[in-house]
Amino acid sequence: MNVVCFSDVAWNFIWQRQHHLISRFPAEWNILYVEPSFWKSCILKIINFFSQIKAPKNSNILVTSIPTVPLFEISKITRRINDKIILQWMQSLVRTHNSDNLSLALIIYNPRFSCVVGRLGECLSCYDIIDDKLEFKAIPRWLEINHKFLIDNVDLITVSSAVLFKEIQKHRTNNVFLIGNGVETSHFKKALLDTQMTIPDDIRHIKFPIVGYIGSIGEWFDFKLLEDILGMYPDVSVLLIGWVFTKQRAVLKKLQRNYKNLYFLGRRSYFMLPYYIRAFTVCIIPFRVYKLTQAVNPIKLYEYLAAGKPVVSMSLSELYNYKDVIYLANDYKEFLEFIQIAIHDKHETEKFLEIAYKNDWQYKVAQMIELIVKYCSKH
Repeated sequence: MNVVCFSDVAWNFIWQRQHHLISRFPAEWNILYVEPSFWKSCILKIINFFSQIKAPKNSNILVTSIPTVPLFEISKITRRINDKIILQWMQSLVRTHNSDNLSLALIIYNPRFSCVVGRLGECLSCYDIIDDKLEFKAIPRWLEINHKFLIDNVDLITVSSAVLFKEIQKHRTNNVFLIGNGVETSHFKKALLDTQMTIPDDIRHIKFPIVGYIGSIGEWFDFKLLEDILGMYPDVSVLLIGWVFTKQRAVLKKLQRNYKNLYFLGRRSYFMLPYYIRAFTVCIIPFRVYKLTQAVNPIKLYEYLAAGKPVVSMSLSELYNYKDVIYLANDYKEFLEFIQIAIHDKHETEKFLEIAYKNDWQYKVAQMIELIVKYCSKH
């Protein structure tokens, strides 16, 4: 099987759903991972070199990107030029990289690449939807056309949350499948079971208890809630780890000046995360509750639970199934109260691990592989 994954995130940036899935595809599958931007990928390689962040290498995965012209994305006419560049570049890559006349499957995360559907000789085109993409403020509005094209024209659609499943079914009901997000349980449970695991040097100075967050910090992050936590619990350290987008970086720096109990480390390697989570007393998901986040199935929930840590979250639709295991707050007041309770309560980590095991990536990837093989065998 030959697979081309058109991603919306660089390979060595933030370890997301697509990384977990395709890195677990059979070793004999030949995989092309297409990054969203040639130019941003070049910059990221420089950043990663100096920050010493590395991504794993799979012998069957080739990471590539397409040198489109950024300025050409501004208008509909010039975007067509980039469409041709993308198509010709991919046709050449498919000819040279894909081997033995095997079946070709396309898995699309980035609607910008909709122009290749039906034009690479594929046996399968799959649109894997993990967010309500059009709700992101940074997404250009013209991508809505590409998004709708994919919904109408790909062979199958997979989604990561029940909310997305219901939304897509308003537009099509055939070949739509719910495959939720998951966790590499064996990796994160080391924070719970490995007594020899050492806390990283860069957080040894932070006093306990620690309320911790791991993940990107963007428009969905609730800074008002964060400030309430910092003000209500001055003796509790709040530790944030993850990539911060430009607008949110200014807000975070202001909070750091005003509150001495706020610590921010920036991005850390996925493979170091259990070492940091081990130091957390409580893990939080401080998201604003609105249309974008209501469609999210947060991977961090399962990672926190696999590490044996109590979780306090705002009330997101996809988390209702776990309301008896995690602290699900309906408002700021409840969230703040739950932090205090979570710090002092005893927790049944067996239940946390049970949820993690049920949502392990091995089961998610098995579902995806089954769909790919089943559909391609029909052609």
